[in-house]
Amino acid sequence: MDTIVTRGIRLAALTWAPLALASVVLATGCGDRAAPVAAEPVTEAAPAIASGDRQIPDDVPEDRRHRLDINPTRAVVVSAISADGLAWAMEPGIRIGLDHELHSKMATAPTPVQLPDGRVRVYFGGVDLERGDARVMSAVSADGLAFQVEPGIRIRNDSGFATDPTLFTEDGQLVAYFCSCGEEFRGRFGDPYIQRASSDDGLVFRIGDVVLRQERVAYGSPEVFRTGDNWLMFVNGLGLYSADAEGRWRQVLQSFPPPGGGASVVATDSGYRLYYSAVTDGRSVIRSAVSGGGLQWTEEPGIRLQTEQGSWGLLNGDVLPLPDGRLRMYLNYQWNAETDGTPTDLATP
Repeated sequence: MDTIVTRGIRLAALTWAPLALASVVLATGCGDRAAPVAAEPVTEAAPAIASGDRQIPDDVPEDRRHRLDINPTRAVVVSAISADGLAWAMEPGIRIGLDHELHSKMATAPTPVQLPDGRVRVYFGGVDLERGDARVMSAVSADGLAFQVEPGIRIRNDSGFATDPTLFTEDGQLVAYFCSCGEEFRGRFGDPYIQRASSDDGLVFRIGDVVLRQERVAYGSPEVFRTGDNWLMFVNGLGLYSADAEGRWRQVLQSFPPPGGGASVVATDSGYRLYYSAVTDGRSVIRSAVSGGGLQWTEEPGIRLQTEQGSWGLLNGDVLPLPDGRLRMYLNYQWNAETDGTPTDLATP
């Protein structure tokens, strides 16, 4: 049975920090906190993505057809390396591609975990091209570069929509918060919500309670973390949530950064550095912000990672500290298959 080795920030201690507007102090209290259990969100839904012209197979149920009737987006997992956390270089090749029937359309939102035997396991959302279903899958690597997709599915539900996992440890178990939809999944994206799952070995997960859900609110890309006694969660495009003394989630900060993908925080000598997706000149890039204590953040000048290829760019970066002190970021390269073709040189930033 694999045991998860703490990454310091994201797993076990989870002492990494929230997303916030530049130089904004978050009004979150301290003190003893119960484990997060519920939520009271307050924001409205993000607009739906426009429809495309793709022909949908006749046997796809009506409530799932919208997953394929969208623009032909593709996403693979790539990686980048940095010695100082500021200057990043794309590494050649694709870490997780589209060569598996369960992620033939997208391998999205990668989340790396260091295993005690030195291997790296990456959890990701796998979306198939045939029916557009999504499920959480995993892949392992001995060197962090060449990955083998592991057999089976880590997290799935009856609606066929489970993706964008974030992972942390709690009472000796590996806990995942992920984006889900129920059997009543409707509309172009329905009303995605955040749900919980837990595992003893990192492979077999038990589906748990709904964490964040509200009519007409689209919850995606959750990021759960802890600063001191505070449990916090960033939700893509909606802002920051804090767990109160009873473990209920309440929104404490709205709309930063804007919708664009997941985020990751690593510890520095002076505090924390946040990496997040942002749209610049019509293309998604990776930017950063810094914090001394985790509550007040200042955006750093410049772009950490970008690419001139494809119509979307780079997003959903998640950083894994390496034993030699360097940082490796696993992230998505995303493109439009009809207009961009197939990417040929993912080593060019």
